[in-house]
Formats: sequence, C-alpha cells, structure tokens
Amino acid sequence: MGNIGDIINPVISVENFKGLKFRILLIDGYDFLYTALVRIRVPELMTFDNSGNPTHHLLYLMEYSTNLLEKKIKPIYIFDTMEFDSEQFLETKNKKKDLILTYMKVKNHFDDEEIPEDEISVNDMYKLLIEDISHFIKIIGSRVIIAPDDLLPQAAKLIFDKTAYGLISDSYNCFLFKVPFLYRNLEFENETIQRITLQDVLEYNNIDFDQFLDICLLTGNEYYSNIHKKGYGAKTSLESIKDYGSIEKMIENNVINCQDTDISAVRNRFLNPIFSEIELEKPKLEVQKLKNYLYRKGFSSEEFDEEVARLYRAFRNYDLKQGKIEQFFS
Repeated sequence: MGNIGDIINPVISVENFKGLKFRILLIDGYDFLYTALVRIRVPELMTFDNSGNPTHHLLYLMEYSTNLLEKKIKPIYIFDTMEFDSEQFLETKNKKKDLILTYMKVKNHFDDEEIPEDEISVNDMYKLLIEDISHFIKIIGSRVIIAPDDLLPQAAKLIFDKTAYGLISDSYNCFLFKVPFLYRNLEFENETIQRITLQDVLEYNNIDFDQFLDICLLTGNEYYSNIHKKGYGAKTSLESIKDYGSIEKMIENNVINCQDTDISAVRNRFLNPIFSEIELEKPKLEVQKLKNYLYRKGFSSEEFDEEVARLYRAFRNYDLKQGKIEQFFS
C-alpha cells in the first residue's frame, strides 16, 4: 500500500506469545501460501506428488499450525473466491495471479516455463489449489474460511464479532477495513511476534480513521490508484490531510485533480464492504485420515509420523486446558 509504512512502522511493538494464549488468530491465506511455496528453492529439498504438483508447503502448514497450538493459539486460515474479472478489489486479483504464477514456478523447479496467462486458466488453477489446501487444513484440525469477496473485510467482520482476535498478515491494507490488531513476523523459537494496533497508528499521527483512509488513498494502494497524487508519500499525505482536512478540500483548493472520481463511493467500498455471516464448525483432527492423505501425496511415514504425533499432542493439550478454563468460569 504505497509507502504508508512510514506512518505505521513507528508504532510496531514486539510482544511475547503469552499475551495471545487461548486467542484465535486469522491467517491471511495468500501470504501464508506464498511463503510456504517459496521457502524452499533447492530442487533436492522440494517434494512433489505423482502428478508433479508441489507438496512441501503441506508439511510446512502442518508444522506452522502445530507451533501455534503449542503456544495455545488457534489459527483460522482465510481465503476468498473472488473472480479475476471483478474490478472492485484489484489487490486480490493481482495477489491471486501472483500466487498461481509462483505455484507454477515451484512446480517447474523455478526453471523458466510458459505460464498460462489467460485469466480463465489461472482462475481454475486457483480454485483447485484452494480446494485442496482447504481440505488439508480441515484434516489437520484447523478451520478455514472462504470469504465471498476480498478476505480482508471478512477478517475485519470476524474480529468485530469476536470470532477472532486479530489477523496475521503482511498487508497493511487490512487497516483500510478497520482491522484493529495486525500481527506479523512470528518467531516461534524466541516466542515473539510483532503487533500493530490501528488505534496506536491513529493516536501516534493525531488523526481519525477518515483522515487515515484519505491518507492511504493519496499515498496509493492496490485497490485504487486514480486518486494517488504523484510524489505524495505517506508523510506528505499526512501533512496535506492535516492542513486541508479531507481529499474533497484538497480538490476545492486545486491541490489535486481528480474531480471525476466519486470520493464518497470509493470510501464506501472500505466503510461498507462485502462480507458474509459465517458459522464455523468445531475443528476436528482426524489422524488416520491425515496420514492417508499424506501417503497419497507421496510422503513416507518417516517424513511425517513425528510431526503428526506432535500435532496430535498440541491439539489435545490445547483442548484439555481450554476446557478446564471454560469449566472454571462457567
């Protein structure tokens, strides 16, 4: 989102995992899958199924979920189903395409290959990938949500409803939809995680949310670029909004030229986004089903037995301790 980090990064705090014990965190599915796919670039260390599809991201996903459960944090992975021909949110369109192109590069061991550029084939590949990964997430005892449109407003809705506490993502765009708590850069060995609070961002810069939204539009973001003024970074945009109060006032004073853009309509996309009411099923770890799935993906028991046992212990211990806490307060 432009270089909006200039007014966000000063409020980043590093916290211990203990403050998140028995919290539910949403996981940005795109960011996670991209990281999982590219973390191994040495062909000898990559794993593939009989059809040549990458599989090493599956064990990474299982290990990641286990690490969170061992810290008494439950993950919910969130994706969406938005088609590429949708013009409402261009960021997700681009991220989907990047994800599939990355998947194809991994499938070809990072050698050059003719990637399907037509959007229909990319859409189909995306759907198959998300269906497969969603199935696997459920088998390992975690929950997955497929949002009806962009995942970020759906994440905000789930946090507002107290279904989840915060979002793990690399995208500052979540703040456009008022996600209150953003987490990133998890370090399981050091038991630390970075936290950014929207309220801290507003207070640090002495602005309200409407002003923050205008600053993001002026700075430029993946959703809308036609309001962005060339040469306007986050700090310049911050100063201008403080001076004039809003984008409309800047237009009136001929500071920027975007009279043909309905600013209110643009803001409304963020203030009143599309989301669904979602009922989550209780997660269920199916050990034998998980092992059978991994066998079909070409893994040997030596490759996953220890990690499956670790996942089972973490899942069981979380439920036992959470049950005791709920019983104590009931």
